[in-house]
Amino acid sequence: MKPRFLFKTLYLLAVFSLFAFRWGPSSFPDARAQQTIPESHRLIVKFRSESMRQDTLNSDSLNALMAKLNVRTITPLFPDEATLPAVHADSRREFGFERVYILEMPESTDMNGAVTELSADPGVEYAEIDHIGYGAVIPNDVQFPNQWSLHNTGQNACNVDADIDAAEAWGLNKGKTSTVIAVIDTGVDLNHPDLTGKTVAGYDYANNDSNPMDDHGHGTHVSGISAALSNNNTGITGICWNCKIMPLKALNASNWGYYSWWTSSLVFAADHGASVINMSMGGTSDSVTLHDAIRYAYNKNIPVAVAMMNDGNSTPYYPAHYPEVIAVGSTDCNDARSSFSNYGNHIDVVAPGSSILSSLWNNTYASWSGTSMATPHVTGVIGLIRSVNPNYSVPQILNILKITAEDQVGPVGEDVPGWDPYFGGGRLNAYNAVQYTLTAQKSTFKSQGVNDGLILESSESGNTGGTTNNTSTLLSIGDGAQDRQYKAFLSFNTAVLPNGAVVTKAQLKIQVQGFVGGNMFTPTKTLGNLLMDIRKPYFGTNASLTADDFQFVADSNGVGVLSSIPGTGWHTVTLKSAAYPFINLTGTTQFRLRFQKDDNDDLGADYLKVYSGDAPVTNRPQLIVEYYVP
Repeated sequence: MKPRFLFKTLYLLAVFSLFAFRWGPSSFPDARAQQTIPESHRLIVKFRSESMRQDTLNSDSLNALMAKLNVRTITPLFPDEATLPAVHADSRREFGFERVYILEMPESTDMNGAVTELSADPGVEYAEIDHIGYGAVIPNDVQFPNQWSLHNTGQNACNVDADIDAAEAWGLNKGKTSTVIAVIDTGVDLNHPDLTGKTVAGYDYANNDSNPMDDHGHGTHVSGISAALSNNNTGITGICWNCKIMPLKALNASNWGYYSWWTSSLVFAADHGASVINMSMGGTSDSVTLHDAIRYAYNKNIPVAVAMMNDGNSTPYYPAHYPEVIAVGSTDCNDARSSFSNYGNHIDVVAPGSSILSSLWNNTYASWSGTSMATPHVTGVIGLIRSVNPNYSVPQILNILKITAEDQVGPVGEDVPGWDPYFGGGRLNAYNAVQYTLTAQKSTFKSQGVNDGLILESSESGNTGGTTNNTSTLLSIGDGAQDRQYKAFLSFNTAVLPNGAVVTKAQLKIQVQGFVGGNMFTPTKTLGNLLMDIRKPYFGTNASLTADDFQFVADSNGVGVLSSIPGTGWHTVTLKSAAYPFINLTGTTQFRLRFQKDDNDDLGADYLKVYSGDAPVTNRPQLIVEYYVP
């Protein structure tokens, strides 16, 4: 197979200046000026067999060709093969990565001619130029005092709510530390106050060392958007509060890098526990090797979000053009497509990318623009999704992003109903995506144990005493004669719920068999004033109840009111969310049923007859809990 040999020299001259926030004592520049991207003098060669590698080539024709081309060095793309765990070695062999080598060529080499000659040799599977791409940023020096992309209140003449609803999403989920966002970029400022302690081990492929420190600023800016330290009274807020960052430096101090660096970073991320990969970069040339690395991550169920790039046209960039990635375009604070944002038939979603405030190196902050800034919005949201369900497939995640995106928010004619080449499936919405994921993950617990619904009842005057009823199927709750108060406790075994379960809804149901009413008794009033209280997560194992167990509780401490339908039958109360923390995941959850107040008529009894846990399963009280496990 012969690759495409298109190579386009790209120029991006930029001066990065700080005008937004500064958090350090010095006036150090926040990014280095990007230089003209050089021509590549490296080739990627994949041999047909392992015996045709490095200095052990057993082919006279290849040896002669290497000498003719004056090849300076031949090095494996993945030199760690000998120490690789078997599971990763087997995965890599499926793609033949152990047979891929980098050839350093003299500057005078006709690179396209060398590719042609090598590709024609029977010992070579393919040869291609090790193309160069760059980070997709358009920096500016406009001060932007807040993060409109996360919560747009109309600041700076923006459209209200033209944001990703991040603040609403955080009410549902803030991410998990086990979720890792791999940022393939210029590295990360590991000492930045908004990123310190947020990283896991990465690598620097631009300098071939294990210290992926940012020497440009682009990667630090991208990382802050997706997962900066949050709620720490410092700087900015990241989208995935608790996610970790894996810094992989594949762009140099001038913000460009070889495809081989990108390939190595993708494979590293896939083999070292990345949950999602961010690539705010691109090049105009296709590559078999780079595409193989994208497919390698895809086969390991790792989504890769990639910037569409910033020409403002439909020029395809790689890896955004590969079908296995999530291609991201950019919008501004009015929900219009950013003027620089590329578009085309391969776009998946759009996200805010114009004047996005984030972290920069040397403890600074500034607003930058580009599809580079839009892409980490997507990876941050994927981090939230994967924190809820780490097992979703890449197609499932892409589907969630598309169906929960906000459609038709952009200009008429571009953002048409459904998918379009300018906005893809729509503008990213974090709240919708997380809510959808949680809803899909919900499970339901319904009490069915042998002791579930067992009622402890007070039958003594003066609010003292009480015994466990192990034989009764009907118990009384209410106001008895002779200053006697009937107050019941319902017990359920909730230890069967998974550890770490997050309750999203809870209901208690009791079945009333009948009632007795005195002079002031009406069923509607009685049932409407019957409250449920679970201030205590458990009452212990002692069958005897103390006076404190029956202490009157003010109305504000109740957690619900039973349905005020008179008569017999099932009555339901939906617990307030304040009660959810009292559902005991490691033992028993018990509820207290009581009247709101005594009717002061001690001559007649006013009480309900309620089925107990000793009744048949179809009659006994029930606890129903909806939950998910993050």
